[in-house]
Amino acid sequence: MPSDSPPPYYNGTSNETLPLKGGLRSHTRSASVMRIILVVVVFGLCFHAVDDYYNTDRPSVSARMRSMWEQEQRDQEVAFNETRRGWAMQRLEWLYDFAAEKNRLQEARNDEDVLAREARRQQKIKWEQEASAWRKSFNTTRIQWLQQFEEQKASAQKELNRLREEQVRQRQKHDEERVTLERDLEKAKEAARLDTERRLRAYLTWRALTPHQECISYGTRMYEAELMNVPADADGLAWCQDTAIQIHSVNYQRPTYCSRDAHTIMGYWKVASNEPTCTTFWESFLDNGCLAAGSGQRVCSFPRASPIFNPPLAI
Repeated sequence: MPSDSPPPYYNGTSNETLPLKGGLRSHTRSASVMRIILVVVVFGLCFHAVDDYYNTDRPSVSARMRSMWEQEQRDQEVAFNETRRGWAMQRLEWLYDFAAEKNRLQEARNDEDVLAREARRQQKIKWEQEASAWRKSFNTTRIQWLQQFEEQKASAQKELNRLREEQVRQRQKHDEERVTLERDLEKAKEAARLDTERRLRAYLTWRALTPHQECISYGTRMYEAELMNVPADADGLAWCQDTAIQIHSVNYQRPTYCSRDAHTIMGYWKVASNEPTCTTFWESFLDNGCLAAGSGQRVCSFPRASPIFNPPLAI
């Protein structure tokens, strides 16, 4: 029986040269060898077990492997059947939900269709009422338009008849005026022909063409002459206005104006050609000497200029 008392006090001297306990090193070496043997045995057993498990050449291993595969296949089939059953249940639930939603939508659509049909019916009744009112108003307006059209047509026809009658009267009046005008024109032509014949027989001529002393404007002078051989019963002024003359080789078809006294008929013309005496010109000049010594200019004066001015001229 062990004692609870402490170990006896060691009072011996301690020296490093003293040896340790002799069995410690041999005990450590034997433990290591045992460990190595134990590891080798365990590894062999594991290798044998694994080799025995996976060796398909042995009948027992093949049967075990086939049994495991069959079991795994059965498990997979069971899991697949369960999954497919779950899918079928989900599909049934989805179909049920879809049918319910479809029924709900159909009911809502039916309700909406009822409301829409009622709204369309009310709208149709309103449209028919409006169309009836519009047709009634249109017929009333159409009758008024037809009445106004008939009144306007009658008024237009009346106005057209009046215009046609007025046109007939205007045409008749125009025809009468045309006939009168043609008759007057024939009379005027005949009178002109007779007058021309009388003029030719009378041998009208201008006598004593005389220029006036004064110029009436720059380059213009008045001429006058007496018309001869005018019959006593003729219109002398008219014959004067239609008798031509030639002055300075220029033909004048008629005088500027004519005058008549008791015995003579005079014609007057404004002649603006070949009248140099009616223009300003210098007639002669006097040499008054140089303007200044070395200036190169000479002073000349004109004692008489025709017809307006006579200024000094520096040459």
